[in-house]
Amino acid sequence: MPLGPPTLPIFQSAFLSHGLIGPGTAQLAVGCSNGLQQYMTVGCTTISIDVGTLGAGTGFGFGIVLPQPVLTGAMTSFFAGLLIGGPFGPVTASAISFGISNSLSTSALVNTINAGVGVGAGKVQFIPNGIGGNIFTAAFLAAGMTGPMIPSLGQAVGGAMDSVIASALGIVAIAGPPNILPGGGVGIGTVS
Repeated sequence: MPLGPPTLPIFQSAFLSHGLIGPGTAQLAVGCSNGLQQYMTVGCTTISIDVGTLGAGTGFGFGIVLPQPVLTGAMTSFFAGLLIGGPFGPVTASAISFGISNSLSTSALVNTINAGVGVGAGKVQFIPNGIGGNIFTAAFLAAGMTGPMIPSLGQAVGGAMDSVIASALGIVAIAGPPNILPGGGVGIGTVS
């Protein structure tokens, strides 16, 4: 199951489990789901560090591990820095982090093109492009969220993702023509 609309139930259950209910919660779930898909598509560059046999292959991986406590810590700091407070500020940061972490671990599909390795494995790495805040702000606005705090919320979520996405972990299995010579290289990938 790829990212995007299929992750909507994950965000809805994350918000419900944190006590976030109401009409705005549905819009927040849609914004987070669509924002995460856009972020992983254009908000960061996906590469893989490959080892195996010499050749050229394609890699496939399922699931990305981004620990929820790491993301929650960063997001809580961004919330405070952008003056998103009150009793539900930390709860909202935790709920969004929970939804993002679970969506990535259960739904993310990684595809790579590996020029130096025909058969082997690659460690997936993500390099933020620094536009996470803009991506999530646009996703929240497109989901129908309104109000003066929506740009700050988008900047907080996207900024937190930019600050921790490099610590996310993923593995791809690389398949291609076999060879007896060892090989290594860097693959270029996408996440869907």
